[in-house]
Amino acid sequence: MKPRIPVLFAASLAAACASGPVQASSQQATQAVLSAHPELSARLARDLPPSTLETAARADGGWSVAVLTWGSGRPGILAAECFAVTAAGEVRPAGQFRNSDLGREVRRVDLATCTDAAG
Repeated sequence: MKPRIPVLFAASLAAACASGPVQASSQQATQAVLSAHPELSARLARDLPPSTLETAARADGGWSVAVLTWGSGRPGILAAECFAVTAAGEVRPAGQFRNSDLGREVRRVDLATCTDAAG
């Protein structure tokens, strides 16, 4: 008697494909952005100014991914570069943010619009 595991796997895979596109995880969305824009990896690796990477789930099943550059000696977010990643893993730019008002501290950026979340 032959094992049935390959048949069961094939049936599960076919069912998953028939149900529509597989949604990417936050980690897969981040990797898709860094693969499409390798210069961002170098920015994240530098000590100053400090940069972080943030993700947020989107209602359409995709992800918003942003690289935030924080102030070094100045509080808040100085700049952000935002991307939309579809459920299929396609990366497209969503915008850029620059805090040009040195007297205003920006603590959050809306990752979908790449704008100051406080308004």
